[in-house]
Amino acid sequence: MKLLTLNAHAWHEENQLEKIRHLAAAIQENDYDVIALQEVNQSLGKESEEHIVEPDNYALVLLQEMEKLGVTGYTMVWSFSHLVYGKYEEGLVILTRHPVIEEHSFFVSQETNKHSHKTRKIVGATIRCDGRPVTFYSCHTGWWHDQEEPFKYQADQLLQHIRKDVPVFPAGRFQQQRIPQRRRLCVLDGTRFVRHLHTGGRKRRRHHRERENHRLEREQGRPSDRPDSVYRSCTRQVVAGHFQRRP
Repeated sequence: MKLLTLNAHAWHEENQLEKIRHLAAAIQENDYDVIALQEVNQSLGKESEEHIVEPDNYALVLLQEMEKLGVTGYTMVWSFSHLVYGKYEEGLVILTRHPVIEEHSFFVSQETNKHSHKTRKIVGATIRCDGRPVTFYSCHTGWWHDQEEPFKYQADQLLQHIRKDVPVFPAGRFQQQRIPQRRRLCVLDGTRFVRHLHTGGRKRRRHHRERENHRLEREQGRPSDRPDSVYRSCTRQVVAGHFQRRP
């Protein structure tokens, strides 16, 4: 099984379409079974049709670029989380080439106001793979040290909502640097999660709040790189790799 998790930072990047085409080529080359995307943005829709998938939804555009390369058969599961800059609807996505049995969507933050950037939602999909169900979640959590929306609370909420009767893979941007603390949090409610891999890494351009946090962390001697992560609750083998932008 091949997994990919990526914080898309959608429509906030320079040369966005070129990067989408590169991602589509990487998917074609690696033939991923499941792709978890975070910060999947789209333009604001009409008030009466809020949060439906719009034509410029990042994941939808990605699927269209994949189709141009002959890559078809992927199902998209998308859910809206909150508004960004009053210009975009931000959400999360699971893409999979396996049959989707059930879709999942739930808040892990205390805040649920769509106008708050601290509102955090999880999107998931239970698929049928090799004749049995497996559940994947695309996650974008808050910061560890956030006093209003701490990661610990959101991790507890995540583990309360996830399925316990099938193998599960929470994947995404967990916003954490201190791996030992994070690993301790991954043994809760009798469910053991093992940090399996990370793909992605530092982006050239980040949200101004993130850049400020990184500056403070560097001054305090703490690492600033925050790779995307995949956790697993089972012994299923996972294969994934890094991909870099072609020159």
